[in-house]
Amino acid sequence: MSDQYFKTGDIAKFHNISTDTVRLYDKEDLVKPSLVRENKYRYYTLQEVMNLGHVTMLRELDLPISSIKERLNFNNINDVSAFHHIQVDNLSEEIKQLEKKIEYLQVFNEKLNSFLDAPNEIKLIENSSLFICRGMEFAWGKNTVNLSSSYENEGVDDLFWTRTSLISRYYRKQLDQSTETKMYCSNIISSECDAAEDINFKRALRFNYVGNPFEDTDYMQNIDEQIKGYCKEHKLTLSEEKYEVFLICLSDEKKSENYYIHVIYPLI
Repeated sequence: MSDQYFKTGDIAKFHNISTDTVRLYDKEDLVKPSLVRENKYRYYTLQEVMNLGHVTMLRELDLPISSIKERLNFNNINDVSAFHHIQVDNLSEEIKQLEKKIEYLQVFNEKLNSFLDAPNEIKLIENSSLFICRGMEFAWGKNTVNLSSSYENEGVDDLFWTRTSLISRYYRKQLDQSTETKMYCSNIISSECDAAEDINFKRALRFNYVGNPFEDTDYMQNIDEQIKGYCKEHKLTLSEEKYEVFLICLSDEKKSENYYIHVIYPLI
């Protein structure tokens, strides 16, 4: 077939691309036709058609032009195979990241559904987790809230985890009956990074708060009283800690802000 040529339109149909795309690959020096007639019609050899097939395949893998040119310059099958192995590794990492994003959305929806099912009510939960980066603590100033560190300084190298972080507040009752309060960066999914600590609630009470804590300034006191009453009724014992997780804030038709907050009380 060395003296047989394929027309631009036919190879475009064969690879399910436009003739403009075939011409673009010519312009980019990826696959150039061996024969261009006076009427500017382009004709391709079998080798060029096969190379074009590899170009379209690699473009489907979202490889840049520079990487495709590198691949087309290979003349050793071992190099081609090694190149493909690298792409398999890259795609495997993409799948891993996609699975993490799907998990995040599924877990987030589970949290949101709790507000639909039981708004401003107490629920007993088991084997639930909150993931906290304690090095990323917020410090309260006079008019501002300042972050004590950075993800880079804390060694958190999980980009998706950091970009989906939530604000959580930690409370712990002291011996003098005062309450220690800290605010951290947190998340509802785990991370391979050691800086993201898994706070596992084997058994806990969760209050699904819906409202505006800045207008309802006694909201936490009211929740505490309801939790204590629930524990007394059901003979449950609270630990000295609790966690407040700020999940989402939405404005209604009247432009009033509604905060959706989980307040979690671990049980002993």
